[in-house]
Amino acid sequence: MPGIKERIGGHFRDNPITMGRKVDNYLTENLSVLTREYKLAAEKDIAPIDQQLDDHDTTICELEKWKVDVKDRVSIIKKRVNKIELATGGGK
Repeated sequence: MPGIKERIGGHFRDNPITMGRKVDNYLTENLSVLTREYKLAAEKDIAPIDQQLDDHDTTICELEKWKVDVKDRVSIIKKRVNKIELATGGGK
């Protein structure tokens, strides 16, 4: 029968303690404390903010399209004004 030293050595050979496992264990044990201490947010806390950002992004895209449309309309109006001025002699 193997001694205690051999059994412990065998256990750690079969179940090595890796850095990843240490980190996982630490986070599992201390996550609630870390969350409070460092004011960390969970995904459920961020979801409304993500929605607001999506809404703002949509609004910005709509405003950019509106801006292009207005510039096109202004360009057409300027051309029409120039034609009228040339036709009436008011452009001199």
